[in-house]
Amino acid sequence: MEEIRYERGRQFQLKRPSIWRERFELMDGPQTIAVMFFPKWYSDRAEINFTGGKSFEIMAKNFFRLTLMIREKGYENPVAEYEASFFGKNNILTLPMGVKIRLVYKLMKDDCELQTENGTALFTVKRKSLLSQDYDVYIENNSEYLEKHPWMILFACYKLHQRKKRRH
Repeated sequence: MEEIRYERGRQFQLKRPSIWRERFELMDGPQTIAVMFFPKWYSDRAEINFTGGKSFEIMAKNFFRLTLMIREKGYENPVAEYEASFFGKNNILTLPMGVKIRLVYKLMKDDCELQTENGTALFTVKRKSLLSQDYDVYIENNSEYLEKHPWMILFACYKLHQRKKRRH
């Protein structure tokens, strides 16, 4: 399997093959890079499986679901933690070594962007159409964070999906 490069200008697709299952596929053209799915239909816990063999879990750390942890499957210690403010203004993903990434939602849209602390966009996730549950991912800038933590793309999809579920 060749290494996937997350370089500026690259575009990926997030597809939901079936409306009956909460399963998303990260695609690079016809090739599936990773799959995110929810093991139970009522659960907020998601699993991310990359084709290279790495697996991650996203799960709530507390009852109110304002703090999430991302951990490698089979391990207890989180790889990263996500903390949302009550009104959604400060959504911070904390990576190892204290690196902070902000999740910024676009106003009145199902789009979001992950930015570094200084406001540099790493990538943008945009919904294809109003009725579609498919998204386009645009890599805005080269980043070592995205190379080390490619699960961030699926995490953004997870947050958009949870946000949409809570509205209905």
